[in-house]
Amino acid sequence: MRLLTAFCIAALAIAVATPAFAAVQNIKVSGEVSARGIFMNNYDLKDESLESTNVTWPFPGLAGAGLEIADDDESFILSTVKVGIDADLTDNVSASITLADQTRWGDDIGGNFGDIQLNKAYITLKEFFYSPLTLKIGRQDLTFGQGFIVGPGVFRDPNGAFPQPTDTLMDPLQLGGVLIPAIMQAAVPVSGPMGAQYSISTNYDAIRATLDLDPWTIDGVYTVLNETDVGIVGANADEYLTGVNVGYRFDVYDAGLEGYYFYNRDDSFNSTLGYVRQSTITRRGQNAAANVDVTVPGVGSRSYEEQELHILGIRGDIVPVENLTLNGELAFQLGHLLDETGPWNSTTSGGLLERDRDGLAANIEGNYTWKEVSYQPNLGLGYVFYSGEEAGNSGDFDAWDPVCKGKFFSAIRDFQAGDQVDWLANDGTGAFGSQLYATVDQNDTAGATNSHILFVDGGLKPLEDLTLKARYLHFWFHEEPLAGRNKNIGDEVDASLVYDYTEDVQFDLTGAWFIPGKYYDGATEYNGMTGDFRSNDLATSVTGSVRVVF
Repeated sequence: MRLLTAFCIAALAIAVATPAFAAVQNIKVSGEVSARGIFMNNYDLKDESLESTNVTWPFPGLAGAGLEIADDDESFILSTVKVGIDADLTDNVSASITLADQTRWGDDIGGNFGDIQLNKAYITLKEFFYSPLTLKIGRQDLTFGQGFIVGPGVFRDPNGAFPQPTDTLMDPLQLGGVLIPAIMQAAVPVSGPMGAQYSISTNYDAIRATLDLDPWTIDGVYTVLNETDVGIVGANADEYLTGVNVGYRFDVYDAGLEGYYFYNRDDSFNSTLGYVRQSTITRRGQNAAANVDVTVPGVGSRSYEEQELHILGIRGDIVPVENLTLNGELAFQLGHLLDETGPWNSTTSGGLLERDRDGLAANIEGNYTWKEVSYQPNLGLGYVFYSGEEAGNSGDFDAWDPVCKGKFFSAIRDFQAGDQVDWLANDGTGAFGSQLYATVDQNDTAGATNSHILFVDGGLKPLEDLTLKARYLHFWFHEEPLAGRNKNIGDEVDASLVYDYTEDVQFDLTGAWFIPGKYYDGATEYNGMTGDFRSNDLATSVTGSVRVVF
């Protein structure tokens, strides 16, 4: 009887498994192995480390932890390994899985070291009930246009590969209305993870529907950016993004035009929009009201629990003459911020506060390549605008929110954190946006908002397999973060050398230098009342990599 039962089970397993194997029409294996050496220095624009006395302690005259902060001289070698499997099944169905590991050489500390992560996993359903319709469901890459609004710009670190500068803060206790130092709060982040902009974990958990009606293309997307359960009953306080992108390709000049609408809602926003930094103030709930930063003007350093954004935009590209490419994009933001729980004190507006958001961003650029000339030189010119919030921090909030920005114009300034943007982004515990590195200047604005950017590109190919590229950028503020200071943010030079050793192997050497402008000269060398420091030193980044793709 047992033998018969075993035989029946085996037969049933074969009957079920055989069609599954037969359904696979084609399997493709791909992958990547790379090693990147990374050197970063002075991303906080301060050439020396700062002892944290009077910097991390929110009350003047009292001692801080006594440790060094702003020590952002970092160098390491980053290893990246990816293996992908794409399986074509019957009836226009396919499945894709990518496993990945990203760690620093010699780093064997931490529970996630060497762990294999699920980088991507999605299914594709072509001709889904309607021949032009394709559905893609699961963890996937998302980029619309050139990534100005949505692209690979949410840098997660599931393996703990990127070190994060921390400091020890003292948490005050309140006894009889008197604040006294009592608890040392260790390992409080004072900046984002060093090197996180090189993370490969930039995917989205999403559903994407694409309707291909050549020359029209219509995309609809829904993605959960942060899943959070809060409260005793587990009420949802999630962040998600949904939207539609409509594109049309013209028959002439290789031209295209796209319009889009995205809706971003974050019920667990919990952000001061950068006006309070963890390097200058504690965040323990027991004394939340006392821990409000009294130096912020206007409505003060309100912590907004919710944010709602509507983003509308249009983009286009064209090749008006041979070898010349032009593209541009314009986007608007409307929405609101809500703070209904505080904390607030005499420098803030007490009670519930709801503020409208109004943002504007634009990008226009062109590039010409002399393909028939020796070395094939090219020259490009571009301009970027992000609206900013005027000094005073009241009324409508006009600073541009980078949302899921995946297009970066510079190697350093794009990733500097500061006011007017939620510098921790998303959940603040491993999902970071482009605003990674807080400068020492407490009145600085994040690089992803409140900016004008003018850049010039140049490049050439001295050999068939060798490419040289360089970009010069000049930055200035749209609105003065602090009244009376110069708007000149600074200048940056990025240069790279790329050598294609074979079709599958590539070497890259890139250097970047950010030179702070006159705005940073306006800060005092040291101000014990505000923890403000002058930060006007050269920031440097040098990376070298070798990459094999198969």
